[in-house]
Amino acid sequence: MTQVSAVRRFFRKTPAIAEALEVRSQRYNASKQKILDAECDGRAVVLFPDDMRAESTERRLERLNANYLAGMEQVQREWDGWIEFLT
Repeated sequence: MTQVSAVRRFFRKTPAIAEALEVRSQRYNASKQKILDAECDGRAVVLFPDDMRAESTERRLERLNANYLAGMEQVQREWDGWIEFLT
């Protein structure tokens, strides 16, 4: 059984959810590509963490705080570039 058929079987009473799950990765990749294209064209500045210290499912406060502080340090380093872009 493929992953697609398993999703459809699990959500047989709610086919819209099954369809949304099936196309989620394609929509995400298309959206990400539009954002990266806008950055290449100079129409956007995109922030990617230099050092991601937590997974999306992280619940440990210590790791979440460390990730937050790393992000704040990165913002401080890159702030002048963002202001230049915005003005």
